[in-house]
Amino acid sequence: MNKFMKLTASWLLAWLFLGLSGCGKKTEVPSDEDTTTQLGDEFTKPGSLDETGGVGQPEVPTIIDDGNFFNEGDLNDNASAFTDPSKDMFDPVYFGFDQSSLSGEERLKVERVANFLMTNAASTVIVEGHCDWKGTTEYNLSLGERRASAVKQFLIAMGVQASRISVSSQGDLNATENGGNSSMARDRKARFIVQQG
Repeated sequence: MNKFMKLTASWLLAWLFLGLSGCGKKTEVPSDEDTTTQLGDEFTKPGSLDETGGVGQPEVPTIIDDGNFFNEGDLNDNASAFTDPSKDMFDPVYFGFDQSSLSGEERLKVERVANFLMTNAASTVIVEGHCDWKGTTEYNLSLGERRASAVKQFLIAMGVQASRISVSSQGDLNATENGGNSSMARDRKARFIVQQG
């Protein structure tokens, strides 16, 4: 037991000695005046003082606004489709499997496009027909054409001049390959590309 007490006392003294030796240095905290002087000296550059002896206003670079947010060369052909707001100005019209007739809810979407075209006489529209991945490429191009033509005929019936409507078929070119039922349903559509004049 006596040996245990000596060992414990030795450890306690060693710990206390090491702990107190670390507290010997005190960090000097600069006063507010010293800090202000140091910061002022650090950031004041010769020649930047104004006539009153204070620091002058920083020079602000001139920004030239020529109206261009990007150079046309910055976009490649694929990126332009994603930045063209006219492609998504109106909701696409969806069709049933192997169908080209418009349902009631989808007709309301076409009516919105017709109303826009009637109030914007300089605008034209391209109706793009799309299909899902099932079927041959030739059949899907034909079905896409029928879908776009059905939308065009409805627009004409609403009073839009036929010369202001073009049709295009994308067939299954943009379809999700081997997609499930929900992606196939999204691929069966007609899309509106509005060209404002």
